[in-house]
Amino acid sequence: MSTLHCPYYEIYGGPRARIFQATGAPHHEPTVSKVPLVRWRKGMRFLHSTHILSAVTTAQVMGALLHFKFLSDFHGRVETEVARGEHYDDAREYRAYRDLMRKEGTVNLMAAKSARYEDSGQLVRLGLMRTTEGWERLAPTGP
Repeated sequence: MSTLHCPYYEIYGGPRARIFQATGAPHHEPTVSKVPLVRWRKGMRFLHSTHILSAVTTAQVMGALLHFKFLSDFHGRVETEVARGEHYDDAREYRAYRDLMRKEGTVNLMAAKSARYEDSGQLVRLGLMRTTEGWERLAPTGP
């Protein structure tokens, strides 16, 4: 990874990758990591939507942006987004979702590595968030 880009690591895959790999539908490996919260400075720019930012010093703490795309209204939203055609490549992924749902009916997004969300501590243990002792003193958890 180039030191000219932030974050200095990227996470790819997730349930979308599993779905498309299993079905053979055309796709690009989904970028799961994002840089959504930034103290903007002159000269900074997003390089690939909010997934990659020009070089910047990052905080010692790291949060997770939980993106709940696959909810009970997903089928209806897929139809809407296909009609709008405003997402990447004329809603290519949404068209693949639609085609898969028409073919299979229901789609199981769970995998052997899937885990039910418990709390933010679980995300720290999994390495998806990072904390410091100072942050813990400022923002204690528990009752």
